[in-house]
Amino acid sequence: MAKKDTTGKRQNKKARPTADSIEVSKVGDGSAIAAGRGAKATSVVINFFGGKWQLLISLLAIILAVGGYFLWRELNPAKMTGDFRVAVANFAVIGNSDKASAGTELAEGVYLKLNESLSEVSKDFTITIWSPDKVGKIEGDTPEERALSAEKITKRIDADVLVYGLIDISEPVWKITPEFYIASENFYEAEEITGQHQMGEPISLVGQENVARRIELSNKFESRAQAISRITIGLAYYSLQDFQNALKVFQSAENIPGWDESQGKEVLYLLAGNAAMMTKDFDTSMTDLNKALSIEPDYGRPLITMGSVYYLQALGPFEKTKKQSDIDLSLIDMAVEKFKQALKAKNQPALSDIPTKAHFGLGQCYLMQSYTGMGLSLNKAVDEFQIVITNYGNGKNPRIRELAAESHARLGLINNLSGYSNDAAQEYQLAAELLFDNPERQKQYQERAQELFAGTTTTTP
Repeated sequence: MAKKDTTGKRQNKKARPTADSIEVSKVGDGSAIAAGRGAKATSVVINFFGGKWQLLISLLAIILAVGGYFLWRELNPAKMTGDFRVAVANFAVIGNSDKASAGTELAEGVYLKLNESLSEVSKDFTITIWSPDKVGKIEGDTPEERALSAEKITKRIDADVLVYGLIDISEPVWKITPEFYIASENFYEAEEITGQHQMGEPISLVGQENVARRIELSNKFESRAQAISRITIGLAYYSLQDFQNALKVFQSAENIPGWDESQGKEVLYLLAGNAAMMTKDFDTSMTDLNKALSIEPDYGRPLITMGSVYYLQALGPFEKTKKQSDIDLSLIDMAVEKFKQALKAKNQPALSDIPTKAHFGLGQCYLMQSYTGMGLSLNKAVDEFQIVITNYGNGKNPRIRELAAESHARLGLINNLSGYSNDAAQEYQLAAELLFDNPERQKQYQERAQELFAGTTTTTP
C-alpha cells in the first residue's frame, strides 16, 4: 500500500511534548515557526526607553527563534521511512526565471500520478512517497550536475529512488526531460542499475501558457509517467531481492499504450535484463539486453550486464564441480569483449561508474583465465582490481563501495594463490570491513581471514 508522507516499518517513536518542548506549526507556504513552553507564546515586556524598544526586542526575539529553528532543521533533516522510499523533486528549469513555477507544476503532476499508481499495488511491502514540497528542487543544467544534486538529496532524506527532470524554457518550444536516480545503498549486487537514468528523448511543447497547453503536456507525459510508476514498483521488488516479481513487473510495462522506443524503453529493457540475470534466466536476460542495445547501440549499462551474464554462464559448471577444466573460457573471452566495449561506450549515464564496473569485470575474467592455466599472469587481474580500489578513493565514491570490497576479496584470493597468506588475510579483512551492511558476506570474508591466519584455508575461488 502506497503511503503519502507516512512512516513504514522503520518507524521512529515520536517524542511526547513536555513543558519545554518545541512545537512546530506549518504556515501556508510550507515553512514553519517554532514556539517554546508547550507552544504557548509568552510575551516579556522590557520597557527601557518606551514602547518602540519593546517592539524591536520582540521582533528580534522572533527572528532569532525562527532562524534557530531553520538552522536546526538544516542540521537535522527529515528522513524517509518505509520498506521502499520514492521521492519526487521539483524539476530544474533553464531559461526565463519568471516561469520557474513550471518545474514545480510538472513535478506535482508526476507525484500525483505515482501516488495513484503505487497505491494500487504494494500489498507485500510499504512504499512511502514524498511530494516535491518536502523534497525540494533539483539543481543543475547538465545531466551530471543534476545527478550529483539527486545523489545529495537521496542521502539527505534516505530515499531509494528520486524522480526529477529538466525543463528548458529558453526557446519558444520547451524541452522537458524526465529523469530518475537509483540510490546504491539499498540495492546490493545491483551496480549495473544504480545511478542516473533518462527516460527517453526530451518532450517538445510550445510554451505552456494556458490550460490547453497544460492538457497537451499532461497527455504527452502520460505514458512516461505510467512507465516510471511501473519501473518504481519493479525496483521495490528488486531492492527486496525478489527478482522474479521484479522481472514480471518490468515485463508488464513493455506494452504501456503510447510508450514507444524513443521514450526511454532502453531503460526498461536494461532493468528487465538485470532482473532476469539475477534469476539465472540468462536467455531472457540477453534478449532484453539486446533490445536495449537495438534502441541505444552505444549504451554502456547493458554492455556491462552482458559481460556479467557471459561470466556467470562460464562459471556455471565450475560452481557444481569445482574443476578448473569446467570453466568455459570461450564465454570468458566474450565477457572480456563486452567489458571492453562498455569502457568505450559513448552513452555512460551520469554517476553510473561504467569504467569502474568494467575494470572489475575484466579483473574477474583475467583471474579466471590465469586460474585455468592459460599462462596469463595474475598481474593483469591485480591491476584491474587496484583500479577499482583507487576509484573508490577510501570512501570518496561510496557508490562503488561493494565493488571495492569485492576487489579486496579477489586480491585476497590472488595473494593466497601466490603463497602470501598474511597479505591475503589482510585483503579479506579489508573486504569484510567495507561490507558492514551485508552481515552474511562480511562473515564469509572474516572467516577466510581467520582461516588464513590459522593456516587452514584452501585456494578455491
